[in-house]
Amino acid sequence: MENNRDVYAELYEKLTNVKEDINLIEKQKFFEIKYNKRQRRQILQDALAPCLQPLLEVDSPELTEEERAEFEYVLHTALEILCILIERQTVTMNVLIEMVIERDELNKALDIAKVVQIGYNYGLWNVTKDRYTRLHNIWELDDKVKHTLEQFRFVNPMIVKPLPVNQKGNNRGSGYLTIGSDSLLLGGQYHTKDICTEILDKLNDTAYEINTDLMRTYRNSWKHMHAPKKANGIDQMKDETMDEYNKRIQAFEDYEKLVFKSVAEIYNSQNQCYLTHKYDKRGRVYCVGYQLSYQANSYGKAILNFKNKQTVTDEINFFEE
Repeated sequence: MENNRDVYAELYEKLTNVKEDINLIEKQKFFEIKYNKRQRRQILQDALAPCLQPLLEVDSPELTEEERAEFEYVLHTALEILCILIERQTVTMNVLIEMVIERDELNKALDIAKVVQIGYNYGLWNVTKDRYTRLHNIWELDDKVKHTLEQFRFVNPMIVKPLPVNQKGNNRGSGYLTIGSDSLLLGGQYHTKDICTEILDKLNDTAYEINTDLMRTYRNSWKHMHAPKKANGIDQMKDETMDEYNKRIQAFEDYEKLVFKSVAEIYNSQNQCYLTHKYDKRGRVYCVGYQLSYQANSYGKAILNFKNKQTVTDEINFFEE
């Protein structure tokens, strides 16, 4: 076991040019496994599998080998669509196809569209058509499953320097040690055209630390926390109900718990972390972090400091000695 740790540490050093503490590397791998969203996907699949019962009722032992393969594809893709819908509630057909193709590396847009029609016919989801064809979720997860899923929703920022992304030149990679196939493009906009991933690597290499002094002194806050929001005729067309207000407060409390949990794990890992980044379709760069991000509100920005600090002066030295 120890030998495998040493080999992995050597490989990590070769890829990052950083000789990192083996225990910290192993801890990073543990965090990735602990919070990996792929576990979330498996839990979703197990919870939603009974929803496929209307399709299973048409199964027959008399199916040919080709028909059996097609039937299994329909079941697999329908379950994938259910998992997407339970998280997004509503999704357009074009985005759905891009997401399924991205996840399973399929180039079968027409086949996916057929599964959408089959699922609609068997009552697995609703479909509406306006400017776009939209799928709508009709299922609800029980509270126990929802609670279990929460811990797999967001992976922490890294506690060791991220690996270089796009090592295979296919616009995939995450920087994480055990997650290699993520798209570097957000919003289901995956493609293999040229993008500047060197910028992502540069941003990923920046080390941060938690500003614990600030966290001991101040607490985060969201807008309109003191009372239900009133209609303003612009972005709030009607008064917020007490039920809506309480849900918003609960969402804030849940978010705070995630932040404090992440902060504790990072602080106890030499108080260093690295944020990974991705592009959107317009070329804008976003932090992958949810709990911690320098693109968050003022409080979220303030609790992150550069790990390796330098004094900023008004002098410019054009020629380094």
